[in-house]
Amino acid sequence: MDFELLEQHYAATYAVQAQRVLCIGTRQNMAVPYQAAKSVLVIDALASALPLPVEKESIDALCVQRDVLQVDLLWFFIPEMLRVLSPTGTALLIVPSPPSAMAGEQAAAMLADVLAAQETACRLLEWFELTGHSGTVVLVIGPPGAVGRLAPYYPDAHLMWSAPLLTVRGASLRCNLCGGQRFLPGPGGRIASNGRPPRCQECGSLERHRVVQKVLAALQAGFLGERSLLLVGDTTGVPTAWFGSVDRVSLEDVAAAQIPHHYGAVIACHVLGFVRDDRAAFDRLLDTLLADGWLMCVFPDALEQDISIDVEHPPLFHRYGRDVIARFDCMGSELHVLEIEMRDPGSGVQMAAHIYTREPRIVRQMQRWLGMDEGFRVRAQMQPERRGATAKDPFSPLRAELELWQASGRSCPFWWRDDDLVCASPELNKMALLAAEARVPVLAAVIPAHTDGRLGEDTMGMAELSFCQHGYAHKSHVAAGVPSSEFGNGRQLSEVAREIAEGRQRLQGLFGERFIPVFVPPWNRIAANFIPLLEEYRFLGLSQHRDEPSLPDSKLITVHCDIEILLWSAASKATCKPTQTLVLELVKRLAKLRTNAMEPEPLGVLTHHRAMKDDAWLFMHTLFAVTAEFSVVRWLPAAEIFSTVRKGVA
Repeated sequence: MDFELLEQHYAATYAVQAQRVLCIGTRQNMAVPYQAAKSVLVIDALASALPLPVEKESIDALCVQRDVLQVDLLWFFIPEMLRVLSPTGTALLIVPSPPSAMAGEQAAAMLADVLAAQETACRLLEWFELTGHSGTVVLVIGPPGAVGRLAPYYPDAHLMWSAPLLTVRGASLRCNLCGGQRFLPGPGGRIASNGRPPRCQECGSLERHRVVQKVLAALQAGFLGERSLLLVGDTTGVPTAWFGSVDRVSLEDVAAAQIPHHYGAVIACHVLGFVRDDRAAFDRLLDTLLADGWLMCVFPDALEQDISIDVEHPPLFHRYGRDVIARFDCMGSELHVLEIEMRDPGSGVQMAAHIYTREPRIVRQMQRWLGMDEGFRVRAQMQPERRGATAKDPFSPLRAELELWQASGRSCPFWWRDDDLVCASPELNKMALLAAEARVPVLAAVIPAHTDGRLGEDTMGMAELSFCQHGYAHKSHVAAGVPSSEFGNGRQLSEVAREIAEGRQRLQGLFGERFIPVFVPPWNRIAANFIPLLEEYRFLGLSQHRDEPSLPDSKLITVHCDIEILLWSAASKATCKPTQTLVLELVKRLAKLRTNAMEPEPLGVLTHHRAMKDDAWLFMHTLFAVTAEFSVVRWLPAAEIFSTVRKGVA
């Protein structure tokens, strides 16, 4: 029968003047039907011949005999076949009987997936079931015209499935670790549950590795950069550079309870199933976490079955199902859980990841970020609030105040100003990442005399930053014992005018349209007699600290900062104020704004990125997360604040 099929194929391909033929099979007479062709190459073993020993687009007719073609080999062979076929060439594949589970249309769909995964667009895919030979299928691939010419040569064939693939280029099957588009069977020849091969040919990643990276990418680098990470077992797919620090432990360390402590994040990818006492290992991983830390687990089979089962097939002891939360008694152990379902970018199979934490804020944050991507299906399982539990949260008074704003329906405006910018630095990058992650604009006050000439270029990608003038040289000109001021009483008007004008011109040149004509005097102090100079040099606004004395009325828009998060010593050393102190300052100011009948002036938060340590960055990160929980809160950009005269509350 195979010989007849080959004769029919040659009869059709000869009509398009096939000159170069490749035959793959072990039967001696296989090449006979093609003997009139200009050249015929015969290969008797397909597996050992990959990649095919011929040049790109050099074959007009290709045929593969059933005794050498196995269904699993299609994943390896079809990319090579697409590479070597000429633009008018056709291929005839005589496929052996597929397993019953892959019979009929299921087998056809699997081969369609094989073709869809390739870079080269496939013109037409057809399956034929031959009368009297129900176990045999013939796959014909080629341009529509050439494939169409084959149809009359199969008079007893029944077309059971046909689909044009005119534009498929495998865009939906791309490894998100390396960009690869070619995939192989996994360990032991494993094929994913949807019939596709899971291992990336380029980087070797599997489904679980790619979904870990996909989740972490959606959480934003700024959130991860503050955390120390503990990696358990296989580390493929984890972008370690996104974390503040990284340690690694082996599967044996987990089983032996030899795990260090105090991490902001722990990732255990396909690990617990290989530990006999998986519940104890799960608890040990939780014990390594800081108070706001989180554990991420990927259970590869969690969506394939409803119930987790224990197996005795070392090294594997457990196969998990959709009941993994109940298995590890997460509700009984006061854990908040985020279930994340997504499609593996490489194989297309549905996968699940779970985030476990004792801090509900972490779940709310992650749920918000992941919810912005349609590729994730996210569900949170939260512990019920316990009486008195909020007392442990230093931000609970702020949440309570914002609840009052939410109930009133009034908009609650904030804004962020950061002082003393002079050059690119890791601290500046950290601020830009935090601003981008939280989607909060920041007005950076730049010291003109000390500014790096490349600062404009270095900040081009920092979309949330705008820039204003921070004095001139940030140098105090007052006598000892007097509060520091660059523009205090006693300085010559002409000298101050020159510095203000030169500073404005320099910053305008560096930042262009990103420069906002707002003046921020160093130490938040400026003598009243210099205010007319700001108007003369076309400044729109002035920003100080609200505690500074009021200045005479002018045309300048004055919007001040209310909260300075750092506490400065006499030696100009800074420490972050206690969280409870800052929260109470925020609540006091917000309550005053809320009870005023006038439109509230935005509450200003002042930072100094160059002097901030981890506790200060954590406060800002948490502040943004808390305010994001309330729809009435809006962090305003400086361009909006200083474009309209706001009559605020003194």
